[in-house]
Formats: sequence, C-alpha cells, structure tokens
Amino acid sequence: MRNVYEMEKLRELLSLFCDFTEITITLFDSDLKPVLDVGEWKDYCLAIGEDKTRLRRCKQCDIKFAKMAAEQRDTIIYACHARIAEAVAPIYIKNNDKTPAAYLMIGKFRDTDEKLSPKKLVIDVAKSYNLDPDKMVEYWEKLPLIDSNRMHKVMLFLKLLLNDIIDEKLIRAASTFSSEQIADYVREHIGEKITVEDLCKLVSLNRYELYSLFKQYFNESPHSYINKQRLLVAQELLVTTDMTIQEISDHLGFWRGDAFSCFFKEKMKMGVTPLQYRKAKRLQRD
Repeated sequence: MRNVYEMEKLRELLSLFCDFTEITITLFDSDLKPVLDVGEWKDYCLAIGEDKTRLRRCKQCDIKFAKMAAEQRDTIIYACHARIAEAVAPIYIKNNDKTPAAYLMIGKFRDTDEKLSPKKLVIDVAKSYNLDPDKMVEYWEKLPLIDSNRMHKVMLFLKLLLNDIIDEKLIRAASTFSSEQIADYVREHIGEKITVEDLCKLVSLNRYELYSLFKQYFNESPHSYINKQRLLVAQELLVTTDMTIQEISDHLGFWRGDAFSCFFKEKMKMGVTPLQYRKAKRLQRD
C-alpha cells in the first residue's frame, strides 16, 4: 500500500509526544519500514544494535508484535528480545480497512514494577549476547522509568495522537486520480449533486490537490467540468431521444424544468433553449 505522509505536521506531532513522555517514537509504513524517527536512541539500544545478528532480532521483534497489534486492531505493550518495554499501535485510515496503513512504535523504557523489564533478565540478556552486564545495567538504569499511572497517561496521549493523525489525514492512501475515472464517475452520477468532497474521496486527494490536477488534466475547475458534462448529456438526449424537456431536466437532477432551460441557455454560446436546440439539430439531420 502506497501512502502519502504529511511529514512536517507528523514530525511536529511526534516531537510533541516525545517531549512530553521522554520516550522515542517511530512511524513505520505498512511494510514496517521506518518513515520518521523522533527521539534519541538510548545507549542500551545502541549497544544491542552494534551486532548485525542482534539488530536483525530487533527487526524481527518489531515485525512480530506489529502483526499481533494488527490482528488485535489495538495498541499492545510488550518486552522486546532485549527485555526493554515498548508499545506498537496500528494506524487504520478507514475503520473498515483490513490492514494498517502504518504503525506507531514507542519504546526504550522500563517499568517500575519490572514486569516487562526486570533487572535480572537484563543481566541474562547481556550475558547471552556477550556484553558487559554491569555496563548494560548502567545503560538500562538510564532508560525512562514509567510507573502504571504515567503509563496510563502515555497510552492516552498515544490514542489522541492516533486520532489526530487520522482526523487530519496526515497519512492517506496515494492518489488513484485518472481522468477516465473522473469522467466515468461524473457521467454515472450526472443526475445527482456531485460535490468536490465526493471527488476528493473518490481519488484520495485533498481539495487543493484535486483542483490542481483538474487544472492540469481538464484546464478547468471541478464545478466547470461537471456543468460541461451535464450540458453534453443534455445535448445528446435532446438529439437522440424523444424524452420531454421535463424528463431530461429530471434525469440531470434539475428540480424544475425552467431551471434546466436557464442552465442550457446560459451554457450555450448562442443562448438557445433546449427546445430550439432540438428542433435545429433535427432539421439538420433531416
């Protein structure tokens, strides 16, 4: 899944979280490749990551728990392979999305009751990885210490952060814009009130991006394009069918026949009415 990231706003939000919690936070894409990392890497993690095998285990651990979070569709807190506490939250652009668009991972901290990050296991990890236990304990003690009350606040902050990212559309699916798709949609919904918001949703763009691409592809605004297509359909129906003016008006979504006639006269260069246009075209055909 290709996504578009509002990097400046995302960095601002993630930095706010990091400053408040003193916890490192990383944004990963749907393939668990890092997109944005905020906060300093702790000496404990730097020591673990010096070895390629240990670093690979870090990545495997990230993948394992990210998948678990995706399956549960919720944030989970866990102890990584090096016995420090972390949490991962899946990000869904839409509630009915089957797979996350991205992940937020926070971590490199220890809990006060040492359920996730006990000192004894940190020593065991150091020994198993041929690292100096005393030095690793020293690094471990420098990690942010989070008690249950603070953990609750951190998780609440993380939830608010996720809501902001989704509500502000700071992560969104890459545009599927195509002129053919727009044309087909407008023709299929020509009798309805087509809004800019409808078109934005169709091609996963914001208003500014949509207007920019309309200018590029159609050399006009969405509103102007829709009206032009409505006029073309009206002309086609007037010439090729025996539908009454009122029936054509209804088909195109005009609430009154005279509203359709005014629209038609305004858009036609010669200012002819629908009935005059039909008669003229039929005379030419005969």
